[in-house]
Amino acid sequence: MSPGKADRLRQRMNRGPAIDPDAPAPTLAPVPVPPPVPKPDPVPAEPSPAAEETSAAPDPQPEPEPAKPATVRRPAARRAIRRPGNAVAAAAPDLSWKGKTALEDPDCIPGRRYYRSQYVHDEVYFRFRAAIFWASRNPEAIGEVPQNMTAAVEAFMDELATDLEQRYNGGDVFPMPPPDRRRKGKEGP
Repeated sequence: MSPGKADRLRQRMNRGPAIDPDAPAPTLAPVPVPPPVPKPDPVPAEPSPAAEETSAAPDPQPEPEPAKPATVRRPAARRAIRRPGNAVAAAAPDLSWKGKTALEDPDCIPGRRYYRSQYVHDEVYFRFRAAIFWASRNPEAIGEVPQNMTAAVEAFMDELATDLEQRYNGGDVFPMPPPDRRRKGKEGP
């Protein structure tokens, strides 16, 4: 019967010296680096008599300069669109998002839960996580404390949005933010 995979691995591992975890780490000897070899000076070749005669005469044709690559220009209409402040670019801004409430945002799907992330100071995050964990397990807090951080954050966001809508927008949902404030690179709905 042939040995199993575990037996073969065990045999491979047992080859060689045993490792002592208490032994000091081995030090590696520095590898000697050979000194750089100096390059010999090139020996000038002796000029032939024919070369001397031709070297005295001026060169009738100078070497041509390397050709410059042809410049590729974009069409005028395309250049105009990319320039800031140009009338062509500013002529048709997308304002389809204006006048819609935040709940009319095309990215808003009622009932969907979606992962989102924010930057939060460590002190606040770790205190919040510990408070939710321990308070949600306290028998006196049943029904008063959310069961997890997701539920707590969602409840806080809903409560704060409702409060801000009541105080600063007559109880109505605020309008949708402009596209650049919703998600970088998104140009409207």
